[in-house]
Amino acid sequence: PDLSIFPLEETVEAMMKLKEQGKIRAIGASNTTADLIRGYCKYGQLDVIQEKYSLLTRRIEKQLLPTCKELGVSIQAYSPLEQGLLTGKVTMDTRNTNPCFQPARRAQAIHLLDSWGDLCEKYHCTKAQLVIALTARMIPGLHVLCGARTPEQAIDNAGALHITLEGADAVQMKWDVDAIS
Repeated sequence: PDLSIFPLEETVEAMMKLKEQGKIRAIGASNTTADLIRGYCKYGQLDVIQEKYSLLTRRIEKQLLPTCKELGVSIQAYSPLEQGLLTGKVTMDTRNTNPCFQPARRAQAIHLLDSWGDLCEKYHCTKAQLVIALTARMIPGLHVLCGARTPEQAIDNAGALHITLEGADAVQMKWDVDAIS
C-alpha cells in the first residue's frame, strides 16, 4: 500500500506496535532519503533500507550511508549486477533501457570486467561472483540482494560467498571502479 497518504508519525507508531506484537520482525524502507530515514527514527525504529547499489550506481555511499551509520540502520543493496551488465555476459550489442547501458557506460563496464580476467582466474570465479564479492566489501555490513532468472544463476551468485578478496586486490578493484565513477 502507498503509505505516503499517512502521517509518518502514525505510520511508524503502527509499525512499531506490529513489531512489538511479533507480527513483523523488522521495519524497512526502500528508495528513500536521509530525511525520511531520520523521520522514521524520530518516531520509532528503522531496521533496514533497501536501495539500488552497484559498482556503477553508488549514490547511497554519500547520500544515505552516513545517516544509516549514525542511526544504526542496515542497508540492503538490490541490482548489484546492474541488470546483467556486470556479469560479463553483456556485449555492445545488448540493449536495455537502464542508463548504465548507454553505449559509453556499457563500454566502460565491459572494459572494467575484461581487465579483471586475471582475478577471476586467481579466485576461480565468474565475473559476476567477483563483482558480488567486491560489492559486498564496498560498504561494511552491506547485505547484497542478487536477482536470478534461473536456478543456475542463483547457484552462480551464491558462489560469491566463498570468495575472500585479498586486500591489495580489493583496493586495486576499488580504484578501477572509482576511475569510471
